[in-house]
Amino acid sequence: MVVKNKNITECNLSHDRLQNELTDIEHKLDTLEATLNRQEVELESWRDRSTRLPNWIRNGGVALFLAIFAQAMASVWWASEITNTQANILSDVKVNTEYRIANGEKYSDIMIELTKLSVNQELIMTHLQNYLIDRQ
Repeated sequence: MVVKNKNITECNLSHDRLQNELTDIEHKLDTLEATLNRQEVELESWRDRSTRLPNWIRNGGVALFLAIFAQAMASVWWASEITNTQANILSDVKVNTEYRIANGEKYSDIMIELTKLSVNQELIMTHLQNYLIDRQ
């Protein structure tokens, strides 16, 4: 019976030791879980902080984008306006150049005709003078 009691006592001690070790393991596991939860919360807060920009930066970025877009549209409008103005000036210059070329040709034709008239007038005057002289 003494052996049996000794075995039972040893079994109880073993069981108590195992129970204590299990309790220690559970405690360590709980501690690890709590630490892991804290780290997850901290990591999530870092993620939130790193992806969220301050409002003034976000608003400034949107305003800058809109300003650049407006500037690009104004540049396109001015370029179109300049192109139209250049096309109008080019057509005016073309008309004026054609007129000047035609005007020079007309001037030459008029001068030729005036020279012919002048020559004819001189001939007529010469004939008239000869006629008047012959008549006298």
